[in-house]
Amino acid sequence: MVNGSVGAIVGDPPRPIAVVAFTVANDRIVGIDLVANPPSVRRLDTDG
Repeated sequence: MVNGSVGAIVGDPPRPIAVVAFTVANDRIVGIDLVANPPSVRRLDTDG
């Protein structure tokens, strides 16, 4: 879970280099958000 959504951490969780979040509707991925800006990645809640 990434900010309450299905997602994935790219890199080691303590020091991620990017985070991918998926928007799911009707059991299908309808959107993908990629955050690779280091200050933004550090602020994300990646603990679920």
